[in-house]
Amino acid sequence: MGGIGGSSGPEILLPDGEVEEATLLAMGMARSKGWQILEANDDYLLLERQLPEGSPQAQMLSPEGVLSPPKLQVETRLRARGNDVVVGLTSYLIINPNTDQEGRVNYSNDYQDQLMISLNALASAWLENRARIASEIPLPPDPDRINIAEANPATPSSASPSNESAAGIVDPASAATPAETSDDIATMATLATPASIPAVAAAPSIARPPATETPAATPVPLDSGPAPEPAFNTTNDPSARNEMLVLDSQARRGLWTFYAEASARERGCTVGERGAVLLSATTDFELYEVQCGNSPNLLLRCQGGVCREIN
Repeated sequence: MGGIGGSSGPEILLPDGEVEEATLLAMGMARSKGWQILEANDDYLLLERQLPEGSPQAQMLSPEGVLSPPKLQVETRLRARGNDVVVGLTSYLIINPNTDQEGRVNYSNDYQDQLMISLNALASAWLENRARIASEIPLPPDPDRINIAEANPATPSSASPSNESAAGIVDPASAATPAETSDDIATMATLATPASIPAVAAAPSIARPPATETPAATPVPLDSGPAPEPAFNTTNDPSARNEMLVLDSQARRGLWTFYAEASARERGCTVGERGAVLLSATTDFELYEVQCGNSPNLLLRCQGGVCREIN
């Protein structure tokens, strides 16, 4: 499961699995770290994060003046190789986005080592979670029918340069400073940290309980210890909540909507006005995203009134 030299960025081999399963895992890990998902196909993800105007990247690559806050993008490519899956990453910096001077700079060669740290973390999560993902998590809705929720991202003027790392991709200018290199590299693994993804236990097959009951199951963590705290933590700040996939304004309601919202409240979520949105439904279970006003949104898998967190 070593690294592979890709033409446009580092790659890694995930053994014994399907591309769809690897895509689901990569999406869940990206959402849990606050990335916005611009594109989501079976074999391709485009992630994006906004950086403040005063970031070192903007100052270095746009010395004539920052016309709009820069953005960081990461392309995730997936393809089958026999019974395995090859995953590759390519990082880009978007300078002056949505202006006449917009530019897209490939930073993959300069940050090959940092991208490999993220891929190794993804591989570790794959070994621990692949069987659960294959049996428990349904495919997400068709990307053509979903929007990306902009969940109150922190304003550029209020963010400090020390908080500009985007969930696993370090700031290019700060990485060039020897005194800060070790801290920056340490943040790379936050793109995909196995301990941040709770195990998805199979929900029991039981009859539907009365409407007055609100049972909820506690997710079982993969690690008995606490999840590692990222060096640049953005997900604990309510003003920088996760940007997760949601449906258009007509929120879908399912059989277990009430239980999904009740389960979210038991997990400390202040349910927003959008409430629980039905993302996918099968004959066995329903998958919801619950909007939280005080924390990142929750993904819940509900069956028979019992909801389990999937993140």
